[in-house]
Amino acid sequence: MKTPSIFLLLFLFLPLVAFTQTDAEGCDGANYFYDLYEDIEKITVQYGSNTGVTGLQEELFMDVYLPNNAIEKRPAIVWAFGGAFVFGSREDMEEACLQFARKGFVTATIDYRLYNPLLGLPDSTAVLDIMIKAMHDMRAAVRHLRLDADTDNLYRIDPERILVGGASAGAITALQTAFLDSEDDVPPYIQAVIDTNGGLEGTSGDAQNLSYSSSAFGVVNLSGALLRKEWMSNAEQIPVVSMHGMEDVVVPFNHGIATADLNGLIVEFVGMDGSGLIHQEADNLGLNNYLVAVPGGGHDDIYFEPAYESFRLDYAVNGQIFVYEQICPQTEIGPEPSSTQELLSTKMELVPNPAGEYTLIDLKDQRIEEIRLFSMAGALVRTHSKLNQSNYDLSLRGLPPGLYTLWVQDGTGTTYREQLLKY
Repeated sequence: MKTPSIFLLLFLFLPLVAFTQTDAEGCDGANYFYDLYEDIEKITVQYGSNTGVTGLQEELFMDVYLPNNAIEKRPAIVWAFGGAFVFGSREDMEEACLQFARKGFVTATIDYRLYNPLLGLPDSTAVLDIMIKAMHDMRAAVRHLRLDADTDNLYRIDPERILVGGASAGAITALQTAFLDSEDDVPPYIQAVIDTNGGLEGTSGDAQNLSYSSSAFGVVNLSGALLRKEWMSNAEQIPVVSMHGMEDVVVPFNHGIATADLNGLIVEFVGMDGSGLIHQEADNLGLNNYLVAVPGGGHDDIYFEPAYESFRLDYAVNGQIFVYEQICPQTEIGPEPSSTQELLSTKMELVPNPAGEYTLIDLKDQRIEEIRLFSMAGALVRTHSKLNQSNYDLSLRGLPPGLYTLWVQDGTGTTYREQLLKY
């Protein structure tokens, strides 16, 4: 492509390089780096529609997360979930959105069209078809943000600083969105699928939507791959940030066949270039890039297994610094402001933590209304609501060891968050 193109944290996200060396609005040494905003508004909107693999029309929605601040032009991140292009939903990336919204980013998690397993096992053409459909849907979502910035301005985003990111299939979607363009050498069999779906931009948006650019400011790649690393170029200097297990047998770290586990049946997809080759290519082209390559790591375990904690910390700490420096290249990171989160966390106790099969959540003088537990990859793994009690024994049975984020809301609407380690 000619457009080079972060999650989750403690796990996930890293940033990217910018088109410009000027600061984004709001850069003050704290915005876009520290957790400053507890009051996050969530808006669900339809951003497009298109024909799914079964021939039926599918409406496409996104959840947009808006931090409560007065900044008029804020960087944005569009996230896509994982699930082998067969499973998953936009809610899977909620924690990723919240993590960046607390720092001042506008974030969105999107629907995209999926393959229907009732159609049978997909062949390589069907796999390419659903990958291109997903790319088209993400491009329509990016264009929707730019359309809003130019019209209603509900989200108050900076249209020049829209990042795309995802995990697994979502990362593949983000990489294709950012890197594939009209100047690339696309094999005829891939070009035929693109043409069948309406060309590079697709038809998931209406005419007004399609009049805007779908270009990306940068990419957050969590265990993803590109169909062709040669689609990268240094023409627009968009960086890519990645975390990937070097022994990943689902999405290859270097070159190989991507696979999917469909209810115990391993299905081979298509040949792809993983993060190892993507970053090698970025180095060759002189693109800003950052890769956390995890020796011995597989596809999912690098995001929760205790053995890989140092790699998650590497990605979280160095990635956040890198992201901030791309958003605010002229303003150094300042001292951490006094944190509302620190005050809130003193009002919630987890006993024990680290925990085995259970942990007791105690809000002391407040009533627990809702509980959500997220994996390091941002997936919602436990939820309980309408509890109306001051403490709650949360079962962790069946969950793999690793680091989780616990989200608790009391009767006043106040949110408490803590990291929970399961052994």
